[in-house]
Amino acid sequence: MRLANYHTHSLWCDGKGTLGDYVEAAVAKGFEALGFSGHAPLPFLNDWTMTEKGIVGYISDVRTLRDLYEDKLEIYLGLEVDFIEGVTTPASSWIGSLGMDYLIGAVHMLQDPKDGLCYSVDGSEAELRHLIDVSFSGDVEAMIRAYYRAVILLVRDGGFDFLAHFDLVKKHNVKTPFFDEEASWYKDVVRKTLDVIADEGIPLEMNTGALSRGYREDPYPSQWILEGCRDRGIPMLINSDAHRPEWLDYAFPTCRAMLTAAGYKTVRMLIQGRWQEVPLEEV
Repeated sequence: MRLANYHTHSLWCDGKGTLGDYVEAAVAKGFEALGFSGHAPLPFLNDWTMTEKGIVGYISDVRTLRDLYEDKLEIYLGLEVDFIEGVTTPASSWIGSLGMDYLIGAVHMLQDPKDGLCYSVDGSEAELRHLIDVSFSGDVEAMIRAYYRAVILLVRDGGFDFLAHFDLVKKHNVKTPFFDEEASWYKDVVRKTLDVIADEGIPLEMNTGALSRGYREDPYPSQWILEGCRDRGIPMLINSDAHRPEWLDYAFPTCRAMLTAAGYKTVRMLIQGRWQEVPLEEV
């Protein structure tokens, strides 16, 4: 079995455990490759991304570990970079100057149309409620359409290697349901977004972060979305979005089963310095 994870958060941002803790866990689990993807800095105060000063230490630590473990594990230096229109993007020249092995593109935050302040779609339930009730005047559909509009803008802007947690907007929709994931308008928005992703040739990840942290019982994306990805020829990765070392391979068998059911034959992995398609039966 070929194990790898490219979506990993440590104490450098909002994860638990040092980079070394994750490396040791990966070696113990028999991983072939491990990619770190600390949250890139944002131009406003928050409690979940790195700072511009901190990112220097992060880069140094990853490179040191890569040298120390070169005979045991392939270690890659990455960043998860947010897209906020007019504020931040993976395609920025500053991000490009950092010399990363790969970048993850993500949408976590939406701007309030009234005051321009940013609120997270996957933070606390209180923050999500503010986003819906205040920023979008109680119009859940408008908020979700704004989320997928941001995903489309991110994909068209480019500058990254794969898209994180495609349907992140559903994170809190189990414990505190706020929209119908089977609604025709929602499925239409998702399908149109997938069309753009396919046109741009952007891979997506299966992400088990909501399972490990107890928010949902299914990964991102949902099975019907995964099937839509397969119909459009969108490549897929398997990632845990690990925020603890023990979660590096969390629910990977679930992902393999869902990918198989959707008709996938391969998954994308960064091995020996290049992205390649690996038979699903090997992972």
